[in-house]
Amino acid sequence: MKVLVAGSGRHMLPDEKTTPAAAAGPSSVRPPAPGGASAATPPAAPQVVDVDALLKDIRGAAYELGKALATAGHEIWIGSDEKLDVDPSVVEGALSVQAQSSTSPATIRVKVPRGLAEPYAAERRVRTEWAEFPDWDVTTLEVIDKVDAVVLLGGRKGVIHAGTSAWMMRKVVIPVGSFGGGAETVGRYGSSRRAQFYRGVLSDEEIDRLHSPWGKVLNAEFVVDSMKTIFEKVVEERMDTALLRWTSWLTFTALIFWVVGLVLPSVAPSVSKLNPWPAVWSLPLLFPTVIAAGTFGACVKTLRNIRLGTLTSRSSANAETVLGVAAGIIVAILYLLAQIGVSGKIDLKLDPDNYTRVSIVVSMAALFAGMYLDKALSYLDGVGDSVIRGEQGKAKN
Repeated sequence: MKVLVAGSGRHMLPDEKTTPAAAAGPSSVRPPAPGGASAATPPAAPQVVDVDALLKDIRGAAYELGKALATAGHEIWIGSDEKLDVDPSVVEGALSVQAQSSTSPATIRVKVPRGLAEPYAAERRVRTEWAEFPDWDVTTLEVIDKVDAVVLLGGRKGVIHAGTSAWMMRKVVIPVGSFGGGAETVGRYGSSRRAQFYRGVLSDEEIDRLHSPWGKVLNAEFVVDSMKTIFEKVVEERMDTALLRWTSWLTFTALIFWVVGLVLPSVAPSVSKLNPWPAVWSLPLLFPTVIAAGTFGACVKTLRNIRLGTLTSRSSANAETVLGVAAGIIVAILYLLAQIGVSGKIDLKLDPDNYTRVSIVVSMAALFAGMYLDKALSYLDGVGDSVIRGEQGKAKN
Protein backbone atom coordinates (compact mmCIF):
# COMPACT_ATOMS: atom_id res chain seq x y z
CA MET A 1 0.00 0.00 0.00
CA LYS A 2 0.97 3.61 -0.53
CA VAL A 3 0.50 5.51 2.73
CA LEU A 4 0.69 9.25 3.36
CA VAL A 5 1.55 10.26 6.93
CA ALA A 6 0.42 13.82 7.67
CA GLY A 7 0.75 15.67 10.94
CA SER A 8 2.74 18.01 13.13
CA GLY A 9 3.14 19.21 16.69
CA ARG A 10 2.49 22.86 15.88
CA HIS A 11 -0.87 22.79 17.65
CA MET A 12 0.94 21.89 20.88
CA LEU A 13 3.02 25.07 20.98
CA PRO A 14 1.92 27.85 23.40
CA ASP A 15 1.55 30.31 20.52
CA GLU A 16 0.31 28.69 17.30
CA LYS A 17 1.59 31.67 15.30
CA THR A 18 5.16 31.03 16.41
CA THR A 19 7.40 29.90 13.59
CA PRO A 20 10.78 28.14 13.70
CA ALA A 21 12.40 31.38 12.55
CA ALA A 22 11.42 32.97 15.86
CA ALA A 23 13.05 30.28 17.92
CA ALA A 24 15.82 31.14 20.34
CA GLY A 25 17.62 27.96 19.36
CA PRO A 26 17.13 24.73 17.50
CA SER A 27 14.96 23.29 20.29
CA SER A 28 13.16 26.29 21.79
CA VAL A 29 10.45 28.82 20.94
CA ARG A 30 9.98 32.23 22.55
CA PRO A 31 6.32 33.34 22.51
CA PRO A 32 5.61 37.07 23.07
CA ALA A 33 4.91 38.25 26.60
CA PRO A 34 1.21 38.21 27.52
CA GLY A 35 -0.49 41.51 26.88
CA GLY A 36 2.37 42.92 24.86
CA ALA A 37 4.67 45.74 26.06
CA SER A 38 4.56 49.56 26.04
CA ALA A 39 7.31 52.08 25.55
CA ALA A 40 7.18 53.08 29.21
CA THR A 41 7.20 49.55 30.56
CA PRO A 42 10.18 47.30 29.77
CA PRO A 43 9.08 44.05 28.16
CA ALA A 44 9.04 41.05 30.42
CA ALA A 45 11.64 38.40 29.81
CA PRO A 46 10.29 35.96 27.20
CA GLN A 47 9.48 32.49 28.39
CA VAL A 48 11.61 29.82 26.75
CA VAL A 49 9.63 26.75 25.71
CA ASP A 50 11.44 23.46 25.23
CA VAL A 51 10.02 22.26 21.89
CA ASP A 52 11.77 18.90 22.08
CA ALA A 53 10.09 18.15 25.42
CA LEU A 54 6.69 19.25 24.13
CA LEU A 55 6.90 17.15 20.97
CA LYS A 56 8.66 14.14 22.46
CA ASP A 57 5.55 11.94 22.59
CA ILE A 58 4.18 12.73 19.13
CA ARG A 59 7.65 12.33 17.60
CA GLY A 60 8.01 8.97 19.32
CA ALA A 61 4.64 7.86 17.94
CA ALA A 62 5.66 8.99 14.45
CA TYR A 63 8.93 7.07 14.75
CA GLU A 64 7.07 3.90 15.74
CA LEU A 65 4.56 4.42 12.93
CA GLY A 66 7.31 4.78 10.32
CA LYS A 67 8.95 1.65 11.67
CA ALA A 68 5.70 -0.35 11.55
CA LEU A 69 4.85 0.82 8.02
CA ALA A 70 8.31 -0.11 6.73
CA THR A 71 8.21 -3.50 8.47
CA ALA A 72 4.87 -4.24 6.79
CA GLY A 73 6.36 -3.33 3.39
CA HIS A 74 4.23 -0.26 2.69
CA GLU A 75 5.39 2.65 0.53
CA ILE A 76 5.58 5.76 2.73
CA TRP A 77 4.75 9.27 1.49
CA ILE A 78 5.57 12.43 3.43
CA GLY A 79 5.46 16.14 2.75
CA SER A 80 8.37 17.96 4.37
CA ASP A 81 11.46 17.83 6.54
CA GLU A 82 10.32 20.55 8.97
CA LYS A 83 11.28 19.75 12.55
CA LEU A 84 7.84 20.70 13.89
CA ASP A 85 6.20 18.16 11.57
CA VAL A 86 6.08 14.41 12.21
CA ASP A 87 7.67 13.64 8.84
CA PRO A 88 11.35 13.50 9.94
CA SER A 89 10.48 11.09 12.75
CA VAL A 90 8.53 8.87 10.33
CA VAL A 91 11.54 8.77 8.01
CA GLU A 92 13.90 7.99 10.87
CA GLY A 93 11.71 5.10 12.01
CA ALA A 94 11.35 3.69 8.50
CA LEU A 95 15.08 3.83 7.81
CA SER A 96 15.86 2.14 11.13
CA VAL A 97 14.16 -1.03 9.87
CA GLN A 98 16.71 -1.37 7.10
CA ALA A 99 19.58 -0.68 9.49
CA GLN A 100 18.44 -3.49 11.81
CA SER A 101 17.91 -6.13 9.12
CA SER A 102 19.07 -7.20 5.68
CA THR A 103 15.74 -6.42 4.05
CA SER A 104 15.44 -4.18 1.01
CA PRO A 105 15.25 -0.46 1.82
CA ALA A 106 11.88 1.02 2.65
CA THR A 107 10.37 3.09 -0.16
CA ILE A 108 9.98 6.64 1.10
CA ARG A 109 8.77 9.43 -1.19
CA VAL A 110 8.30 13.14 -0.67
CA LYS A 111 6.61 15.50 -3.11
CA VAL A 112 7.14 19.26 -2.99
CA PRO A 113 6.43 22.15 -5.37
CA ARG A 114 9.18 22.74 -7.91
CA GLY A 115 11.52 25.58 -7.05
CA LEU A 116 11.78 24.84 -3.33
CA ALA A 117 14.83 23.36 -1.67
CA GLU A 118 15.02 19.59 -1.89
CA PRO A 119 14.05 17.99 1.42
CA TYR A 120 16.29 15.21 2.75
CA ALA A 121 18.90 16.13 0.13
CA ALA A 122 21.58 14.26 2.07
CA GLU A 123 19.46 11.11 2.38
CA ARG A 124 19.48 9.28 -0.94
CA ARG A 125 17.00 6.68 0.30
CA VAL A 126 14.24 9.31 0.29
CA ARG A 127 13.02 9.87 -3.26
CA THR A 128 11.91 13.38 -4.15
CA GLU A 129 9.17 14.15 -6.66
CA TRP A 130 8.50 17.66 -7.90
CA ALA A 131 5.05 19.15 -8.39
CA GLU A 132 4.80 21.49 -11.36
CA PHE A 133 2.23 23.80 -9.74
CA PRO A 134 3.82 25.90 -6.97
CA ASP A 135 1.16 25.48 -4.29
CA TRP A 136 1.30 23.28 -1.20
CA ASP A 137 -2.44 22.59 -1.03
CA VAL A 138 -2.53 21.43 -4.65
CA THR A 139 0.56 19.29 -4.10
CA THR A 140 -1.04 17.65 -1.07
CA LEU A 141 -4.14 16.79 -3.11
CA GLU A 142 -1.94 15.29 -5.83
CA VAL A 143 -0.27 13.05 -3.25
CA ILE A 144 -3.61 12.02 -1.73
CA ASP A 145 -4.81 11.06 -5.20
CA LYS A 146 -1.79 8.73 -5.56
CA VAL A 147 -1.88 6.97 -2.21
CA ASP A 148 -4.20 4.31 -0.82
CA ALA A 149 -4.36 5.49 2.78
CA VAL A 150 -3.71 8.56 4.93
CA VAL A 151 -2.64 8.43 8.59
CA LEU A 152 -3.09 11.62 10.64
CA LEU A 153 -1.18 12.71 13.75
CA GLY A 154 -1.89 16.00 15.54
CA GLY A 155 -1.58 19.02 13.27
CA ARG A 156 -3.89 21.93 12.54
CA LYS A 157 -6.03 23.02 9.59
CA GLY A 158 -3.78 21.37 7.00
CA VAL A 159 -4.28 17.97 8.62
CA ILE A 160 -8.05 18.51 8.75
CA HIS A 161 -8.11 19.39 5.05
CA ALA A 162 -5.92 16.40 4.16
CA GLY A 163 -8.07 13.99 6.16
CA THR A 164 -11.44 15.18 4.89
CA SER A 165 -10.17 15.40 1.30
CA ALA A 166 -8.84 11.86 1.48
CA TRP A 167 -12.17 10.60 2.87
CA MET A 168 -14.12 12.32 0.09
CA MET A 169 -11.73 10.77 -2.46
CA ARG A 170 -12.64 7.33 -1.04
CA LYS A 171 -9.23 6.73 0.52
CA VAL A 172 -8.60 4.95 3.82
CA VAL A 173 -8.22 7.53 6.60
CA ILE A 174 -6.83 6.63 10.03
CA PRO A 175 -6.94 9.62 12.42
CA VAL A 176 -4.85 9.05 15.55
CA GLY A 177 -6.56 11.26 18.12
CA SER A 178 -4.11 10.63 20.95
CA PHE A 179 -2.36 13.99 20.50
CA GLY A 180 -5.35 16.21 19.76
CA GLY A 181 -5.18 18.75 16.96
CA GLY A 182 -6.49 18.26 13.47
CA ALA A 183 -6.30 14.45 13.69
CA GLU A 184 -8.67 14.49 16.67
CA THR A 185 -11.07 16.75 14.74
CA VAL A 186 -11.10 14.36 11.77
CA GLY A 187 -11.58 11.48 14.20
CA ARG A 188 -14.66 13.15 15.70
CA TYR A 189 -15.96 13.72 12.19
CA GLY A 190 -15.42 10.07 11.35
CA SER A 191 -17.00 8.91 14.60
CA SER A 192 -20.18 10.77 13.69
CA ARG A 193 -20.53 8.45 10.69
CA ARG A 194 -18.63 5.38 11.79
CA ALA A 195 -20.16 2.84 9.42
CA GLN A 196 -19.26 4.90 6.33
CA PHE A 197 -15.94 6.32 7.51
CA TYR A 198 -14.49 3.00 8.68
CA ARG A 199 -16.35 0.91 6.04
CA GLY A 200 -18.14 -1.06 8.75
CA VAL A 201 -15.13 -3.30 9.46
CA LEU A 202 -13.93 -1.75 12.73
CA SER A 203 -15.92 -2.23 15.93
CA ASP A 204 -16.85 0.66 18.20
CA GLU A 205 -14.19 -0.50 20.63
CA GLU A 206 -11.50 -0.47 17.91
CA ILE A 207 -12.56 2.99 16.72
CA ASP A 208 -12.45 4.37 20.27
CA ARG A 209 -9.03 2.82 20.69
CA LEU A 210 -7.70 5.12 17.92
CA HIS A 211 -8.37 8.04 20.29
CA SER A 212 -6.84 6.44 23.38
CA PRO A 213 -3.54 7.51 24.96
CA TRP A 214 -0.61 6.41 22.88
CA GLY A 215 1.45 3.53 24.23
CA LYS A 216 -1.13 2.18 26.67
CA VAL A 217 -3.89 0.70 24.53
CA LEU A 218 -2.89 2.20 21.18
CA ASN A 219 0.31 1.50 19.24
CA ALA A 220 1.68 1.66 15.70
CA GLU A 221 0.97 -2.00 14.95
CA PHE A 222 -2.72 -1.54 15.72
CA VAL A 223 -2.87 1.54 13.48
CA VAL A 224 -1.26 -0.34 10.57
CA ASP A 225 -3.47 -3.40 11.08
CA SER A 226 -6.62 -1.25 11.17
CA MET A 227 -5.53 0.52 7.99
CA LYS A 228 -4.98 -2.81 6.24
CA THR A 229 -8.36 -4.17 7.36
CA ILE A 230 -10.21 -1.14 5.98
CA PHE A 231 -8.20 -1.21 2.76
CA GLU A 232 -9.15 -4.82 2.11
CA LYS A 233 -12.79 -3.76 2.35
CA VAL A 234 -12.13 -0.88 -0.05
CA VAL A 235 -10.57 -3.29 -2.54
CA GLU A 236 -13.64 -5.47 -2.30
CA GLU A 237 -15.93 -2.48 -2.92
CA ARG A 238 -13.88 -1.30 -5.89
CA MET A 239 -13.69 -4.67 -7.58
CA ASP A 240 -15.66 -4.97 -10.80
CA THR A 241 -16.54 -8.67 -10.87
CA ALA A 242 -17.49 -8.58 -14.56
CA LEU A 243 -14.13 -6.99 -15.40
CA LEU A 244 -12.35 -9.54 -13.21
CA ARG A 245 -14.05 -12.46 -14.99
CA TRP A 246 -13.33 -11.02 -18.44
CA THR A 247 -9.69 -10.27 -17.66
CA SER A 248 -9.20 -13.72 -16.09
CA TRP A 249 -10.68 -15.43 -19.14
CA LEU A 250 -8.51 -13.36 -21.49
CA THR A 251 -5.42 -14.09 -19.38
CA PHE A 252 -5.88 -17.86 -19.54
CA THR A 253 -6.73 -17.71 -23.25
CA ALA A 254 -3.59 -15.72 -24.05
CA LEU A 255 -1.52 -18.08 -21.88
CA ILE A 256 -2.87 -21.14 -23.72
CA PHE A 257 -2.17 -19.60 -27.14
CA TRP A 258 1.33 -18.61 -26.00
CA VAL A 259 2.23 -22.08 -24.70
CA VAL A 260 0.74 -23.84 -27.74
CA GLY A 261 2.66 -21.51 -30.06
CA LEU A 262 5.92 -22.28 -28.24
CA VAL A 263 5.67 -26.08 -28.31
CA LEU A 264 3.60 -26.80 -31.43
CA PRO A 265 6.50 -27.26 -33.92
CA SER A 266 8.23 -29.65 -31.51
CA VAL A 267 5.30 -31.81 -30.43
CA ALA A 268 2.99 -31.73 -33.48
CA PRO A 269 4.91 -34.36 -35.54
CA SER A 270 5.12 -36.86 -32.68
CA VAL A 271 1.47 -36.40 -31.70
CA SER A 272 0.03 -36.61 -35.19
CA LYS A 273 2.71 -39.03 -36.49
CA LEU A 274 3.10 -36.87 -39.58
CA ASN A 275 6.13 -35.47 -41.32
CA PRO A 276 8.37 -33.02 -39.49
CA TRP A 277 7.01 -29.51 -38.95
CA PRO A 278 7.53 -27.49 -42.17
CA ALA A 279 10.13 -24.78 -41.59
CA VAL A 280 8.17 -22.31 -43.71
CA TRP A 281 5.31 -22.44 -41.19
CA SER A 282 7.47 -21.29 -38.29
CA LEU A 283 7.58 -17.56 -38.99
CA PRO A 284 3.79 -17.22 -39.48
CA LEU A 285 3.36 -19.04 -36.16
CA LEU A 286 5.91 -16.81 -34.40
CA PHE A 287 3.85 -13.62 -34.80
CA PRO A 288 0.64 -14.80 -33.03
CA THR A 289 2.78 -16.50 -30.36
CA VAL A 290 4.63 -13.28 -29.55
CA ILE A 291 1.39 -11.26 -29.64
CA ALA A 292 -0.21 -13.74 -27.21
CA ALA A 293 2.78 -13.26 -24.86
CA GLY A 294 2.38 -9.47 -24.95
CA THR A 295 -1.35 -9.77 -24.33
CA PHE A 296 -0.72 -12.13 -21.42
CA GLY A 297 1.68 -9.61 -19.85
CA ALA A 298 -0.87 -6.79 -20.16
CA CYS A 299 -3.63 -8.94 -18.64
CA VAL A 300 -1.40 -9.94 -15.71
CA LYS A 301 -0.75 -6.25 -15.05
CA THR A 302 -4.50 -5.52 -15.03
CA LEU A 303 -5.15 -8.42 -12.63
CA ARG A 304 -2.40 -7.15 -10.35
CA ASN A 305 -3.97 -3.67 -10.29
CA ILE A 306 -7.32 -5.20 -9.38
CA ARG A 307 -5.73 -7.24 -6.59
CA LEU A 308 -3.94 -4.17 -5.18
CA GLY A 309 -7.18 -2.20 -5.13
CA THR A 310 -6.21 0.26 -7.85
CA LEU A 311 -9.32 1.79 -9.37
CA THR A 312 -9.47 0.05 -12.76
CA SER A 313 -12.16 0.85 -15.32
CA ARG A 314 -13.13 -1.30 -18.27
CA SER A 315 -11.80 1.30 -20.69
CA SER A 316 -8.38 1.32 -18.98
CA ALA A 317 -8.33 -2.50 -18.99
CA ASN A 318 -9.14 -2.53 -22.71
CA ALA A 319 -6.38 0.03 -23.30
CA GLU A 320 -3.92 -2.19 -21.42
CA THR A 321 -4.90 -5.13 -23.64
CA VAL A 322 -4.38 -3.07 -26.79
CA LEU A 323 -0.96 -2.00 -25.50
CA GLY A 324 -0.11 -5.68 -24.91
CA VAL A 325 -1.05 -6.59 -28.49
CA ALA A 326 0.95 -3.61 -29.75
CA ALA A 327 3.94 -4.67 -27.64
CA GLY A 328 3.86 -8.14 -29.20
CA ILE A 329 3.70 -6.74 -32.73
CA ILE A 330 6.52 -4.27 -32.05
CA VAL A 331 8.80 -6.96 -30.58
CA ALA A 332 8.12 -9.31 -33.51
CA ILE A 333 8.97 -6.54 -35.98
CA LEU A 334 12.13 -5.73 -34.03
CA TYR A 335 13.15 -9.38 -34.36
CA LEU A 336 12.83 -9.14 -38.14
CA LEU A 337 14.83 -5.90 -38.16
CA ALA A 338 17.50 -7.59 -36.04
CA GLN A 339 17.75 -10.34 -38.65
CA ILE A 340 18.31 -7.72 -41.33
CA GLY A 341 20.94 -6.01 -39.19
CA VAL A 342 22.85 -9.24 -38.57
CA SER A 343 22.58 -11.15 -41.85
CA GLY A 344 21.24 -8.55 -44.24
CA LYS A 345 18.09 -10.56 -44.96
CA ILE A 346 15.01 -12.05 -43.31
CA ASP A 347 15.17 -15.80 -42.81
CA LEU A 348 11.62 -17.07 -43.36
CA LYS A 349 12.49 -20.65 -42.45
CA LEU A 350 13.14 -21.83 -38.90
CA ASP A 351 13.57 -25.49 -38.02
CA PRO A 352 11.82 -26.61 -34.80
CA ASP A 353 14.94 -26.33 -32.61
CA ASN A 354 15.78 -22.80 -33.75
CA TYR A 355 12.11 -21.82 -33.61
CA THR A 356 11.80 -22.88 -29.97
CA ARG A 357 14.87 -20.87 -28.96
CA VAL A 358 13.85 -17.76 -30.91
CA SER A 359 10.19 -17.87 -29.84
CA ILE A 360 11.08 -18.14 -26.15
CA VAL A 361 13.47 -15.18 -26.24
CA VAL A 362 11.23 -12.95 -28.37
CA SER A 363 8.02 -13.82 -26.51
CA MET A 364 9.62 -13.14 -23.11
CA ALA A 365 10.61 -9.71 -24.41
CA ALA A 366 6.99 -9.21 -25.52
CA LEU A 367 5.73 -10.36 -22.12
CA PHE A 368 7.71 -7.72 -20.21
CA ALA A 369 6.94 -5.10 -22.86
CA GLY A 370 3.24 -5.80 -22.39
CA MET A 371 3.58 -5.26 -18.63
CA TYR A 372 5.71 -2.12 -18.72
CA LEU A 373 5.24 -0.47 -22.14
CA ASP A 374 3.07 2.34 -20.77
CA LYS A 375 5.64 3.09 -18.04
CA ALA A 376 8.41 3.23 -20.62
CA LEU A 377 6.40 5.64 -22.79
CA SER A 378 5.59 7.79 -19.74
CA TYR A 379 9.29 7.91 -18.82
CA LEU A 380 10.24 8.92 -22.35
CA ASP A 381 7.61 11.69 -22.25
CA GLY A 382 9.18 12.99 -19.04
CA VAL A 383 12.67 12.87 -20.53
CA GLY A 384 11.43 14.70 -23.64
CA ASP A 385 9.83 17.44 -21.55
CA SER A 386 12.97 17.91 -19.46
CA VAL A 387 15.11 18.09 -22.60
CA ILE A 388 12.84 20.75 -24.08
CA ARG A 389 13.03 22.77 -20.83
CA GLY A 390 16.81 22.32 -20.77
CA GLU A 391 16.72 20.54 -17.41
CA GLN A 392 17.86 17.05 -18.44
CA GLY A 393 20.98 16.06 -16.53
CA LYS A 394 20.78 19.01 -14.14
CA ALA A 395 20.39 18.64 -10.41
CA LYS A 396 16.81 19.11 -9.22
CA ASN A 397 16.69 21.73 -6.54
